Amino acid sequence: MTEGKKSKLDRDIKLFADELKLCFSKEEIEEVARETGFVKRKSKTSAWGFVCLCCFSSTRKL
Repeated sequence: MTEGKKSKLDRDIKLFADELKLCFSKEEIEEVARETGFVKRKSKTSAWGFVCLCCFSSTRKL
């Protein structure tokens, strides 16, 4: 990946993350995860971390 593409990708990821934070707080995501049964106990991976992983895992393929 060229430096220009990497820089654009970094900006796009930051923009998406900022928009995601505007729509949902970490607390809201954690609450929904508990209500739906996705999270049942404390773990090293939070619901917020899982959302971020799902949203940004495919960026390495670009």
